[in-house]
Amino acid sequence: MTIKAHDLLYCSPFTSSCLEVLVIHCYQTRKPVKRKLLLFCPQPFEPFDVLTPGLFDLMSHQGAALQNYNNELVKCFEELCKRREDLQRQIQQDETERAKLQREISVLNDKLSRVNESLDKKLSTRNEYDRTIAESEAAYMKILESSQTLLTVLKREGQNIVQKATAKNVPF
Repeated sequence: MTIKAHDLLYCSPFTSSCLEVLVIHCYQTRKPVKRKLLLFCPQPFEPFDVLTPGLFDLMSHQGAALQNYNNELVKCFEELCKRREDLQRQIQQDETERAKLQREISVLNDKLSRVNESLDKKLSTRNEYDRTIAESEAAYMKILESSQTLLTVLKREGQNIVQKATAKNVPF
């Protein structure tokens, strides 16, 4: 809320060292705002007699001082509101960035989940290949051993047949 100088009404400054200020509307929204603020002056107002010489000068001086205090107060309000707006803009940017990052994280988590599923399936298939290859190699080794044994048996039996045929004088 930004408060401008014309938004403030004054109460009598001659009763104490502070005065009440009523904010009649918000500068930005133009909506009525019912707020009372206490503005403290640096020194209490001096009591005076109506016939005191220079009364109007004193009132004029105090009125000018009040106007200066009020103007400074309004500037402070405006500066605070500006800082708040800047901060709000930064907060909105950060929230937008956070939402964007959360969406990206969600997308990446989904992608990671799909990659993990695919990887699990591929690892399972590879393990099946490894098992099949190991079983096939073992069977092949048995076949090789059997083939070698068969070859040895055939050679030995072939020599035995040749020796028997030679002993019987059978030409071949």
